[in-house]
Amino acid sequence: MKIDLTPTATLTLQQAFQLGVNTYQEGKKAKAREIFESILEKAPEAVDVLQVLAVLDSEDGHYVKAEQKLNTALSLCPDDIALKLDLAHTLKLQGRNIDALSKLDEILNVSPQHQGALQLQGEIHQAMGNRGQSQQSNKALEQVTQKQKQQLEQEIEKTLETVALLLAGQNYLPAEQLLQSMLLLCPNHLDLQLKLATVYTLQEKYTNATHQLKLALELSPDNENIALMLMKLYRQIKQHGKGIDVYKTMMRNKQLQSFELKKLLSELLMLKGDYHDAYETSKHLLREVPADAELLWINGISYYKKITERQQFTSALVALATEKLTTALDANIHDHERAVRLSKGLFDLTYYNGDFQQAGEYLDSISEHYPADHKVLWNKQFLLRYKKDWDQYYQAYESGIASGDRISYSPNKPYWTPERPSSDNVLIVREQGVGDELLFGHNLNYIIEKVNKVYLACDERLVPMMQLAFPSLELIPIKANSSTIQNQIKLKLLEDIDSWLPMGSIGQHIYNETSLHWHDEKFVRLPKEMQQTWLCKVNDHSNEHSLKIGISWRSGLRSGARNRNYLSINDVAHFMKQFPGATFYNLQYGDCDKELKKLKKLTGIDVITFAELDLKDDFLSTAALINSLDGVFTSGSSVFRLTVAVGKPCYVYVAREQSDNFMKPIEFYGKGKDKRHEKMFAYPPLIENKYPIVEAISNYMKRDFGL
Repeated sequence: MKIDLTPTATLTLQQAFQLGVNTYQEGKKAKAREIFESILEKAPEAVDVLQVLAVLDSEDGHYVKAEQKLNTALSLCPDDIALKLDLAHTLKLQGRNIDALSKLDEILNVSPQHQGALQLQGEIHQAMGNRGQSQQSNKALEQVTQKQKQQLEQEIEKTLETVALLLAGQNYLPAEQLLQSMLLLCPNHLDLQLKLATVYTLQEKYTNATHQLKLALELSPDNENIALMLMKLYRQIKQHGKGIDVYKTMMRNKQLQSFELKKLLSELLMLKGDYHDAYETSKHLLREVPADAELLWINGISYYKKITERQQFTSALVALATEKLTTALDANIHDHERAVRLSKGLFDLTYYNGDFQQAGEYLDSISEHYPADHKVLWNKQFLLRYKKDWDQYYQAYESGIASGDRISYSPNKPYWTPERPSSDNVLIVREQGVGDELLFGHNLNYIIEKVNKVYLACDERLVPMMQLAFPSLELIPIKANSSTIQNQIKLKLLEDIDSWLPMGSIGQHIYNETSLHWHDEKFVRLPKEMQQTWLCKVNDHSNEHSLKIGISWRSGLRSGARNRNYLSINDVAHFMKQFPGATFYNLQYGDCDKELKKLKKLTGIDVITFAELDLKDDFLSTAALINSLDGVFTSGSSVFRLTVAVGKPCYVYVAREQSDNFMKPIEFYGKGKDKRHEKMFAYPPLIENKYPIVEAISNYMKRDFGL
């Protein structure tokens, strides 16, 4: 049957009924009545509609109309207990208690333990002054309620036992459905709530699990066990701030918190990056339990991160951080994940400070316990590169794939090796940062020459430059600064791929074949018109014989580890003063207006900046600008890698090892194996006065340019 509710809406009887219910729940009572009355006109024997309209009549005080509709409904369904109970309520509201009791007797004759009927019977007898009969009804109700409660508890106990068996067999969905059914009967039962949250978690339905635990916590706001479960779940799904909020809510409800709750708070603070608060919280708790391994881990990591992020590399602070990390490592040496992370902290402190020998000892020590750990091997590659132990270096470098430090993407394809067929279509995938992509770009021709076709997934900002440099490449643009490239490479394209390789893995094959570490000394090609345009712009700001120098002094990303590789603006000004008459061109991307103004104040020199050039995103035009200069002075940022890719002399400064001699460029790959235009000056990381470094680089540049 169809119901025409409006000129444009024709619904089934069931759809129309549901519309009426929804309208009533929205508080639109009059509109709901219209809908139900429209249905009744078309279906006068619709019992559920008669029942609903009777309820609406009762709510409006029209008890006689309600009684008539219920009697009509009962004529159609004479044994319907729900209709009889509604009619008894309606008769009671009219003061017809005898008639109401008669209807209730009919119900109780069929269903002696009907709670609704017993409750209404007791109320009517009490209203009529029949105290004995009222007490009898209430007693019967109490017995029924108690019996049903016992039956329900037995059913809950049986349900939980069944769920345990289902979980043991990893039958999660039936367990979930069983618990949901029971919660319909007793929605406020804590054990059922918590067990369902566990089942959701096992299925990785974390949104459902957190919702379930929050409902449970609302039912029992002081329950620390529930709070712990919810905080641990937030830790698991890396929503650390929400876990901290749970603790704060508990603080409002209950002033004294357990040790375990406070310990979990300190861990969440650490994971969120609130290292100062995490350190202070864990330090306070360690006074109660000084040997707690988990607290020592939190305390050590938080203090180490606190001083490195604030660049507080004083001897005293580094010594204290080392002591805390060492104590924590001793207590957690058998916890693989914690031990490796603590050893990484010890490695970082010594490596960033240039103590490569001590850094190596820390890695060797942890390797004795976890010799196959990929993160430990990945950290070793930094030291192996310094030692020029290339066979071991490339092996360790490859471990960065498994450790997740290089790349997170992995198609279901074999790795490319030179032994594979020349008919292969190969996917090369970007890794790490855009500067690394530029570094690895020197090696692309090696693989292009050996296979049928190369697809390159690279930073979208590099696409125009890579297309000109390598015309045969099929380019796949990847969003800049994207932490993952999953779903950015189309599945259909992968059907054409035979093998793949992360971009940085090409170098190992070049080394194995030639003992060299790169294929092309430079690779950038520029459109003639673009190059001529930028050459004119550069020359417009300098005289014919002046030296044209590009300058950049930092990366766009700042951290304690990176900042040791940067010069202060005073240092940059000192460099500029070494070249009277030179013209300086800004290559520093990002917001650097204040720094440029300070350089002008310190030197009296205007650094030429081209407002129309996007130094951060337009790599091709920036390359044309660099190619119009005599040389570039820069930190080890993407500017360094771009300058080398263009083929212009690049003078780059990097913090490395305590014994480094910055008076001349280092031999990075070995004597005669570096790119000729790549001049890298390494200096001890903790050196305070960098003027001598600047002067050494300046003197080397003057020698190169015959000044």
